Amino acid sequence: MEPTLHHGDFVVVHTFFKTLKKRDIVLCKHPITGVQVIKRIVQVKNSVYELAGDNLQQSTNFRGIARQAILAKHAFSIKAPHMHP
Repeated sequence: MEPTLHHGDFVVVHTFFKTLKKRDIVLCKHPITGVQVIKRIVQVKNSVYELAGDNLQQSTNFRGIARQAILAKHAFSIKAPHMHP
C-alpha cells in the first residue's frame, strides 16, 4: 500500500461498518492464501469488489472479491516515527 501506508505503520480498522465504496482501504483475506492483506477498493459492481494496492508497480489486484472476504475498513493510521522523516 505504499506510498499511502508503509511497513511499520500502525493501522486501526473498523470491523463493524455499513458501507464500502470506491477508494476505501480495507483489510481482506487473500483469495488464494487466506492471509490478511490491506488493499484499496478500485471498483464495485453488484456487491463484488476489485481491490488493488496503491503501488501499482508491485501490487497484485484481486477481482471478484465477495463482501464476506472483506474483514474490516480502515479507520486511521499512524506513521511509524522511525520509518519516515
